[in-house]
This record gives sequence, structure tokens and C-alpha cells, in this order.
Amino acid sequence: MPRSNGISAGSSPGREPRPNGLARPRWAAAATICLIAAVLGFLSALAPWWFLTTTTAGSSTMVGYLPGTAVEVVTNGGGGRTTYSGSGVPSVGALYGFVLAAELAVSVVALLLSAQAFASALGRWASPRILRTARAATIGALAIGVLLLVVVPTLQPTLYRTDNPAGACSSTHPVGPCEAFWGSGTTSGGATEWGAGSGWWLDLAVSALWGISLLLQRRRSPSP
Repeated sequence: MPRSNGISAGSSPGREPRPNGLARPRWAAAATICLIAAVLGFLSALAPWWFLTTTTAGSSTMVGYLPGTAVEVVTNGGGGRTTYSGSGVPSVGALYGFVLAAELAVSVVALLLSAQAFASALGRWASPRILRTARAATIGALAIGVLLLVVVPTLQPTLYRTDNPAGACSSTHPVGPCEAFWGSGTTSGGATEWGAGSGWWLDLAVSALWGISLLLQRRRSPSP
């Protein structure tokens, strides 16, 4: 009669279980998704999260709020960068300093999770403890991504109003950015439009990828 010692066939003490046929493609898919999330996360850290475009007769000016310390200004004649303090919105700058740190941290986590998933597809780093850690890291990254998506549009108008650049929010009819993250308006002198920049939309895509990765992880498990 064969002995039962709690070790599955094909396994040996001290070695991680090999992934079964169904687990391999799921690990590979999760690895690819995390790698894409890392790339998009780094791009989100470099792209503007908010823009304000003002168009008047014969000219156009766009202001982009970047993660970190820079504000980008683009006009018909060229453009350049300044700081949030130089633009009169230091409180908003503190918010985007946090955005930069969070995006970079999550992108690094995505790279690590991608490496772990690729290794798991090859039968390594697939122990229950490692999988639990990877799942916890994925949940944390998803939570941070969603937090940024909500906090930035919620806090920025309040911080903009607090900074009150050039007294724009002190007038009887304050400009839209003092009141809302998205919007548009027209005056006798021209039109203004503002809202989420490409960085915010990239973070939305990254958060969606984290959700897909989390669903895949729920189905991944070592062979019994």
C-alpha cells in the first residue's frame, strides 16, 4: 500500500509546487497586465493631471498641472515651465507632490508583481505566502489608484480656492476652477475649458488593470 505523507505526487519536501496547466496562462496574463500597469503608471507620473485652456481672438493658452513641482504653460508663441509657487498655487502643488510619490511607488510595485507572476508561471515564487503577499500588494495598489482618482478632483478646487491665484476666486463670479475640477465657460473675451489631463486618465486605466489582475489572482493557486 502506498504511503501517504501529505506531499502530493511530483513534489518533494522543501520545493514549491509546480503550477498546473490552468495556472500558467493566468500567471502569464497577470504578469503582462502588471507590466503594462507599470509602464502606464510611469507615464501618468510624467503627464499633466489637469489642464486649463483659454482661447481668445487669435491666441490660445494652455496650463497643465504636472505631478511633482512643475506647471507647464503652452501658448501660440511657445511655452515653458514654472513652479506651483510661481503660479500662485502652492497648496495645489503639495497635492501633486503627493500624486508623483504615489504614482512612482505604485509603478515600482507593479514591476515587482510582474516579475513575481512571470516567475510563478515558470514554477517559482508560487508558495501560498508569496501569493498572499502579491494579492495584498495588488489590493493596496488598486486602493491607491482609486484614491488618487477621487481625491484629486475633490481636493483641487478647494485648494485652488484657498490659494486664490491673482485674486481669481475673490470676484463676484469666480472662475470655474475655483468651484469644479471639470468645466467650461465663455465670456465676451473668449472661452475657457478645464478638466482632467492625460495623467488622470492614465491612472484610471492603471486602476482598471489592477482590478483585472486581482480577479486573475483569485483564480491562481498552486497545484494540490
